[in-house]
Amino acid sequence: MKKNWPEKIRKSIEEAVANYRRLSGPELSERLAQLAELVTETIAGGHRVYFCGNGGSAADAQHLAAEFVGRFRMERRGLPAVSLTTDTSVITAVGNDYGFDQVFSRQVEALGRTGDLLFVFSTSGNSDNLLAAVRQARTQGLKTAALLGKDGGRLKDEVDVFLLAPGGSTDRIQEVHILVGHLVAGLAETELAGRKAEPPRRRTREKVVTLARLMSFLKKHRGRQKVVFTNGCFDIIHDGHRHLLEAARAE
Repeated sequence: MKKNWPEKIRKSIEEAVANYRRLSGPELSERLAQLAELVTETIAGGHRVYFCGNGGSAADAQHLAAEFVGRFRMERRGLPAVSLTTDTSVITAVGNDYGFDQVFSRQVEALGRTGDLLFVFSTSGNSDNLLAAVRQARTQGLKTAALLGKDGGRLKDEVDVFLLAPGGSTDRIQEVHILVGHLVAGLAETELAGRKAEPPRRRTREKVVTLARLMSFLKKHRGRQKVVFTNGCFDIIHDGHRHLLEAARAE
């Protein structure tokens, strides 16, 4: 064995540890607390967290989803988290038919609901498919968060909450990302363990009713709360319908 190998290893470890210690600074620890709170409140409100990233960050996305759905450090109920990096049929179909920049945004469009959270991993902050996913999430009322590196790229200006991992190289940034992910999972798990699970959100099939049921609803609620009507041919739901329904709900 060459004599300088142990010294090289020691320096690499010290560099990684120095990155970890920087997380305890006031700005980074505050960002980490914001991420943990955002994840916790999303799940506590009966919503889901969607993770995604590219390359090593794709592995981080499915790693974190597994920590929530399975368990991290304690026995508790499964928590609703989904990795958008794992369905190869969806990814290859969308990539082939629409382009790789839409492999995540298309899944957000199909699965995301108002109140859910899209959580992205990117060492550069400039991945086109992540930017597209975040923008799609915002149009649908999802919250957005990101673990980034270097200067944060374009993503830092697109998401609600972000943390810039210290480190000048991709490997050091990714090491901090998984550390932060574990810290967020642990904090959220501890906080949620003592809370009662929210009932699942009603899906569309439970909101479409017969005329008789609608008349019964109106008779029960007329005079006690505002009833707003809208109309349209809802054989295919498009953006115009969605905006109309959201405006009605706002009233």
